[in-house]
Amino acid sequence: MLRSLTTTELDALLGHVSKDEHFLYYTYLTTRRSRSVHYGHFSEEGELLGVLAYLRGMPFHAFSVLPLSDRFAMDSLVKRIQADAMLPSGAEGSFILSEEVRRRLEPQLHSVIHYRPLMTMMHPDPRSLPTSNGQVVPLKPEHKESIVERMREFQSIAFTEEELQYPCVGIFEDDELVAVGGYHVYSAEAAELGNIGTIASRRGRGYGAKITAELARTAARLTSYVLLEVFNDNEPAIRLYRSLGFEQVNQLYMTSFRLPVLAERA
Repeated sequence: MLRSLTTTELDALLGHVSKDEHFLYYTYLTTRRSRSVHYGHFSEEGELLGVLAYLRGMPFHAFSVLPLSDRFAMDSLVKRIQADAMLPSGAEGSFILSEEVRRRLEPQLHSVIHYRPLMTMMHPDPRSLPTSNGQVVPLKPEHKESIVERMREFQSIAFTEEELQYPCVGIFEDDELVAVGGYHVYSAEAAELGNIGTIASRRGRGYGAKITAELARTAARLTSYVLLEVFNDNEPAIRLYRSLGFEQVNQLYMTSFRLPVLAERA
């Protein structure tokens, strides 16, 4: 049986989902719940075998999966969400899989376009961060247009304007915003750094390190769970994060797949 999950069921799931193992789905249950829909696959006896969730409002079709049993069948849930959310046939969907989840779901992943490895890095001790020299400043609502412009320039595919409710910081030169950073998630349970970038003409000046350090320092005042995700092939960024004390804790795969072609509605 396939159906959407109730608020009570989502609340119950929250107590059994590990942030370490299923961080993306954890955010769908918490900070992103208002923008997500969750569908479960149930056995005939009523056992929940797994969940597939879809996040509205992203610039791409963003899913998250939580397999709870080897009997979990994901394909039917993809089609159900696709039909209910009126997602176009043949469009590209995406989710992030851990090593373990990828192994479990591999037999069902028939329409994968590509896997792109990325890692989770966490900062264990904000006391080790370099001290601030005041160059990085908090950004204000009047800077929104400049931030959005920079996100387009940096091709920040995971950025949404909703994230501007979280703190953003930047570096200015001659009143021009030349470096910026913020958060994908910012709560007492977890803070995920993201949207970090420097304009091309100002790179090589250490601005990325200063922005990242300030974001980690700010997040650590709110939560001890401070992390970021970075693609494995972005070696300069990985070196930068390691120099600040971030450590790899998980290997993930950004998995792009093709949505099936559904029969047209009458």
